Amino acid sequence: GPARQLTRYHDESPAWSPDGAKIAFVSRRTGEPSLWLMNVDGTMQKLLVRLPGREVRHPTWSPDSQSIIFWANFTGEPSLWEYRLTERALVQLVETRGNIEKPACSKGGWVAFPAAWTGQWEIWAMPLLGGKPLQLTELRRQVKEPAWSPDSRFLAFVTDLSGNWDIWLMEVPP
Repeated sequence: GPARQLTRYHDESPAWSPDGAKIAFVSRRTGEPSLWLMNVDGTMQKLLVRLPGREVRHPTWSPDSQSIIFWANFTGEPSLWEYRLTERALVQLVETRGNIEKPACSKGGWVAFPAAWTGQWEIWAMPLLGGKPLQLTELRRQVKEPAWSPDSRFLAFVTDLSGNWDIWLMEVPP
């Protein structure tokens, strides 16, 4: 059918909730990029997280549709954060800050993300329920845009390992 406009501001990064009921997104309507939520028909647009002078990027959902995980520089350096909808609580997921990019959540309850904590960008993952991040790749090249398989057994990502930006696939240990 025909496309229809859901928002009327500087909005981007839509992310569907796994239950199909909501869309999380980033909006600049308050000045800086902030985390917003709306029904899938565009109604009930609501600001969830805003910190003046800071920004939010790359929202993604937990598998149970109860939390939104996103990149933010609330402490001055990039980190991963979780907004728990029921509790209206904001939780920092990763203690190590800086050089973190777009996260991706698996149905198995893990979040994967690129980070340059070793001096090179690598893919890291950690359980959404907490724990230490585990380094999944050791490519010593640029990596970005992780994406989980539906069964959480594989992770696709983009790397320049071959000299070009290409999509690679790895099996993730259980």
